[in-house]
Amino acid sequence: MRPIPRRVLSVTAASALTLTLAPLASASEPEFRRMDPQPTGTWTPAPSATESSPEADTPEATPEPSESSTPALGSARTAPSVGASSAKSTAALTLSVEPLWSGTGEKLTAVGEVYNAKTYRPLAGRPLLFQARNLGSSSWSTIARPETNADGSYRVNLTASRSRTYRAVYQGNAWYASKHSNWERQTAAPGTKVRTSVRLYPRSTGGTQVKGRLTKLWSSSIRPLRSANVTIEARQAYGSYWFTAGTAKTNGHGYYAWNTSVKPSSCYRYRAIYKGNSTWAAKSATTYWSNCS
Repeated sequence: MRPIPRRVLSVTAASALTLTLAPLASASEPEFRRMDPQPTGTWTPAPSATESSPEADTPEATPEPSESSTPALGSARTAPSVGASSAKSTAALTLSVEPLWSGTGEKLTAVGEVYNAKTYRPLAGRPLLFQARNLGSSSWSTIARPETNADGSYRVNLTASRSRTYRAVYQGNAWYASKHSNWERQTAAPGTKVRTSVRLYPRSTGGTQVKGRLTKLWSSSIRPLRSANVTIEARQAYGSYWFTAGTAKTNGHGYYAWNTSVKPSSCYRYRAIYKGNSTWAAKSATTYWSNCS
């Protein structure tokens, strides 16, 4: 850049005015975009991907207007005009309800996060509307008003009185557009309550084994559920979409096992679902690798 010459303007014999123009500076930092593909069809692990962008993440910073340093001699300084505000940033909002299948009257926990959709920066102190609608209804009702914690997370405690669909709504503010979470349909069925366990084990071939047991809940002695069908669902790390990955059947002692070639390092989450019958209530359980929180 060529240097801007400095001129000295003679006003009187005893005074002079020196004008200096300083270049404006701007800087930007790279960001990381989240990749959350939605697997369909035959399940295969999706490759991870990272993409950078030169845009800076400053949605909540108050813009500082540029200011002229050369007002006319003897004139009053006027406030500079501020340009039109940029488009609002996009927030992401997740929701998970556990257990997703249960008996009526059982305790449920709804958890989720609110964060910047581009940078994954948590959005703390954001008021949310936690809403529910009954099966077959099209109208939503607000049943709780949680607020996000310092890490952007929130939590709502529920009781499964009937089958319902849940969602969380962020109404936005001056910097972020409004957003609602994925919908979670929780199934509550009557019947003798069941305990479903699920754990993950690494396989010698490099894959993953999903293993657990179905037993009667609150029984003085362990009573296994034999020949019960178990549905295995999977979800990518930081994703919100669960998909059916496979099925298994319990043996004479109530144990089941399901194998996949997906490596533990892929950090998939898994859910085991027993959907119940006329005697036994439904029950699901979710697990993930401890090093993939």
